[in-house]
Amino acid sequence: MKDLVSIIIPSYNRGHLIHETLESLLEQDYTYWECIIVDDASTDNTEEVVRLYQEKDNRIKFFKRPKNRPKGANACRNYGFEKSNGAYINWFDSDDLMLPDFISSRLEILMHKQELHAVIGYAIYFNEDGTEEVIKPENLSSENALYRFVVSQLFFPTNGPLWRKEFLENKPLFDESFQKVQDIEFHFRMLLNELHFEFYQKKALYKMRRAGNRISNKDTLSLEKLQNVLDYHYSTFRNREAIHLDIKDAYIDATSKKVLGGFYELMSFKNTLKQRISLFKKNRPKLKEVIANYSLIQKIQLNLVLILVVLFKKGFKYFVNA
Repeated sequence: MKDLVSIIIPSYNRGHLIHETLESLLEQDYTYWECIIVDDASTDNTEEVVRLYQEKDNRIKFFKRPKNRPKGANACRNYGFEKSNGAYINWFDSDDLMLPDFISSRLEILMHKQELHAVIGYAIYFNEDGTEEVIKPENLSSENALYRFVVSQLFFPTNGPLWRKEFLENKPLFDESFQKVQDIEFHFRMLLNELHFEFYQKKALYKMRRAGNRISNKDTLSLEKLQNVLDYHYSTFRNREAIHLDIKDAYIDATSKKVLGGFYELMSFKNTLKQRISLFKKNRPKLKEVIANYSLIQKIQLNLVLILVVLFKKGFKYFVNA
């Protein structure tokens, strides 16, 4: 196995943790890799820490997000891809840890099964107190992947897939306008592009950090993030024609409820009636398209519930049971 693997790591204020990630990379039993770190304008000593590793190992490369790209991990991931030289790609988070065969186990499968575009590993979740938990997905089959993905029966974090680069080329990658569910939105689009994948099932291959040190846990909800969630659910609903007829009704039902639920969460976040009315007007075409799939009686009921949601932030249970 002599194909170059590009490990792409976005970083932001990770000077106190990224050394652990890099140490886990240096311990890989597959050694023909490059590590592309793209920093998102850190204000701590992240660059200093990475530069020290660079001096020791020229496989580690450090870039800064170009100023003309929007702030965020998405732009860093995309820029890292543009700088990559490997035949295989693995995005990884700057606070997580690789087990020694993280690369080799999945690469061996990809090299022997040319029809696959990605091989996905699962994780051990660890806490700051040292406790760990392996959460292996119950069903690792790729059958009905789009449906199972939108109903959360199939899930893989950003770290999990080792990608064949040629599958990713000439495709839009991470949406740089998204601040939330960006990895889910990206993976959904790859599934739409007829992604052929399988899971590495023998054991976990990396460790994901839980608790307060993760960037996602430090973030607070915002209007933009909740709008991202709603927009993602709407995109899954709009792609219902890609679903096999046998499960199409179930898919439409699931994605419709997620759109309505996402709208309710958006309304709940805004306290003033004026703001909620403005957001309703913005999202009304999406809601109208979703509600159009219901029966006449349900359409009337759902439109009445929308009024309750906008005026009083009431009615979520009806959306869920619609």
